[in-house]
Amino acid sequence: SGLANFNFKQNGLSIVGLYNYAYKTNGLQIGGLVAYSMRTNGIQIGMSNQSLLHNGMQLGAYNYAKEHLSGVQFGGFNRANHVNGIQIGVYNYAKFLKGIQIGLWNKNQSRSLPIFNWGK
Repeated sequence: SGLANFNFKQNGLSIVGLYNYAYKTNGLQIGGLVAYSMRTNGIQIGMSNQSLLHNGMQLGAYNYAKEHLSGVQFGGFNRANHVNGIQIGVYNYAKFLKGIQIGLWNKNQSRSLPIFNWGK
């Protein structure tokens, strides 16, 4: 708890007012502005959620899985390099997608489409 949190490893629930950082998160990570973890197994909730490797769900205005997302991104702007799962938002981008995208604009390795897009 507090305004900022910096941990090597978080297990369970971590709620922070502004910036929540951990090298590895297992559980629920909530940051008012930013939830950031290099490796996440669980859920991130914040205005901006960022993870290098993410297994689970990101819920926020801006979600970014730099290398790999297995799971769901739900928010305004969703971005990931490799996605195995679902992106739901206003704008969804996946460099490589194995799954579906639902939003106003969706872009992946194969095509850019409004409303619904897929990749295999």
